Amino acid sequence: MALHVVAGEDPWPFIIHIPRSRGATSTAMMQSWRQIAAGLLFLATLQGSARADDQEFRLVRYLMSNYDSAVRPSLSVAQPVAVIFKFSLLALLAMDERQGVVSTSCRITQNWNDVHLRWNASDFGGVTTVRIPASQIWRPDVILRNNADPSTPSNIGEEHAVLKSSGDISWTSHVLLKSACTLDLRFFPFDFHLCHLNFTSWSYDIQQVTLSGERADLSGFHPNPEFHLEDVLLSPGGGGRALAFSLIVRRRPGPPLLRHVLPCFVVTGLAALAFLVPPTSGERVTLALGCLLALLLVSVATGGGPRASAPQLPLLGVYQLCCLCLVSATAFLSAMTLGLHSKGSDGIPPSPWLRRCVLGCLAPMLFVHSCPQRKDSMNFQDGDDDEKKKGKRKATSGGGHPSRGTAPPRSC
Repeated sequence: MALHVVAGEDPWPFIIHIPRSRGATSTAMMQSWRQIAAGLLFLATLQGSARADDQEFRLVRYLMSNYDSAVRPSLSVAQPVAVIFKFSLLALLAMDERQGVVSTSCRITQNWNDVHLRWNASDFGGVTTVRIPASQIWRPDVILRNNADPSTPSNIGEEHAVLKSSGDISWTSHVLLKSACTLDLRFFPFDFHLCHLNFTSWSYDIQQVTLSGERADLSGFHPNPEFHLEDVLLSPGGGGRALAFSLIVRRRPGPPLLRHVLPCFVVTGLAALAFLVPPTSGERVTLALGCLLALLLVSVATGGGPRASAPQLPLLGVYQLCCLCLVSATAFLSAMTLGLHSKGSDGIPPSPWLRRCVLGCLAPMLFVHSCPQRKDSMNFQDGDDDEKKKGKRKATSGGGHPSRGTAPPRSC
């Protein structure tokens, strides 16, 4: 004997074999009854789920039968629809200094009551909650007013909405927002920024839709490695027509200092060591020029600091320009001192204005004291005249020709 049980559209055969012989064992009978009980339980489960699906299907058909998503859900024309706006910041993705754009990942929840979507739960098998696509119901057309990316839609997404029997609707969506923000980079990398996310209704005024917000939820915020979020402030505006969430962002100074400041500081210090290299080695100018090229490569690699569109120059850019000027001056002075050293070795005296400038002005300012000089080393011309007189005496006494005397020993 075979028993076939059909459930729904897909047949599920339950074949129960009952021995025809009267001498069948009790074990075979027990197995047969177990199969029958399992089949009956499966049929009961299918019947209960089918009833629940039928009730929800009938409820959705009932709600959408005479519903128009273009009609504002209000009991009267003069009564506005109160919308509660909840904002949750999930991540601060990026900040574009040149374009002045802040990218954020947010979760937005909007709650309101629709008088046209109410039902009695007892008439539909006790169903109190149903989920339908948000595009099939009326929604407050809240947009991001300071949207900065035309390719990114400024309105909220198209996720499902949760409907309750009392008419309360909860619509939660996840969006990626790109908002315009004025960035002040004068104190980079120790800069603070205040960026606003302005939400408002696009087509409804204050007499039709009112917006009320709650404090931003930061429980699911994922930290950014470059920026630190200090706080998110809520600022209602327009008497209930608009909401503004202000993001207070501070830059973490560690990475920019390592990328921009530390290389410039090291290269500038190495350039100062060029004055300690002996002039006879011939590597003083080479070291200074190498430091200059290294600083130029660092400036090109780092871009000279943040690429800001603001007219003011960041302090980090001023610092890099000063380092570039110092290293260039180091290379110039190294070449100049080598030239003076080579002329002194050949017996050519320095210019009087140079002696007054270096020994008279720069030496006291740099706390450098010159060594006491001998009388014959104060003026090379006087030394030459003395040597000429001595040569004449030798020529008179010895009969030789007067010869030009050598230059006096150089002072320390």
